[in-house]
Amino acid sequence: MKQGLNGVAYGLIALDSANFKVPASAKWTKQKLVNELISKQNKDGGWTWDPSSTTSDIDTTAMVLTALAPHKGEAGVQEKIDQAVEYLSKQYHAGKIDNSSTAAQAVIALSSLNLDASDASFTKDGTSLISYLLTFQNADGGFDWQGGDVSDAFSTSQGFQAVVAYQLKVNGKGPLYQLPLSQATGKAGASSVATDSKPDDAAKKPTDRTDGKQGHKLPVTASEDYNMIALGSLMILAGFVALFIQRRKKASR
Repeated sequence: MKQGLNGVAYGLIALDSANFKVPASAKWTKQKLVNELISKQNKDGGWTWDPSSTTSDIDTTAMVLTALAPHKGEAGVQEKIDQAVEYLSKQYHAGKIDNSSTAAQAVIALSSLNLDASDASFTKDGTSLISYLLTFQNADGGFDWQGGDVSDAFSTSQGFQAVVAYQLKVNGKGPLYQLPLSQATGKAGASSVATDSKPDDAAKKPTDRTDGKQGHKLPVTASEDYNMIALGSLMILAGFVALFIQRRKKASR
């Protein structure tokens, strides 16, 4: 994939978000995506945005962990996850998680694995990873990237997702990227959305038409549209994260 490993990770997240069925003939099946991710793990337990590099970065490692979480029961995956979690723990204790976006990705990853971001393995000098993330929240409710009092949209969106992911984990509500498809009931095309009127009321009410003809029924597309929007949002987020990682690498040179 052109977006590097984060593109592979978010592709897998998108397919798993609603348990979509992927044809066996597809270029990228779920299993192929999983195999691609675990095969690119570095010796230190992390992953890097650029598959040709052996220098791991925290953000990509967290994204890959989030993607692999639903597959931890598959052969060889849990071992890779354990190594990556240890890598993240070491990075936090070494002070390498130094901004809200990176902290947010780590919290999302741990929550998707049903691990607590306030656990001792992610607590340094009395401050847990989730508490550290919250230090970047400003009085206006938004998050800043690396200290200060000016919130920005990118940091806020990632911080918000992480807080929601942590809350879902604590309350046993499942992972952040869980977007189940709405199931239609009854005959094909029937909507499962409840209405205020009773079934018989609709039949008894007169219509405005006087020619006796009935209009064409509109297809029920709401649930599909919402899921496509959600999946599109995931891919857009992947692009933004890739841009963030590249910008951070340039700044560190």
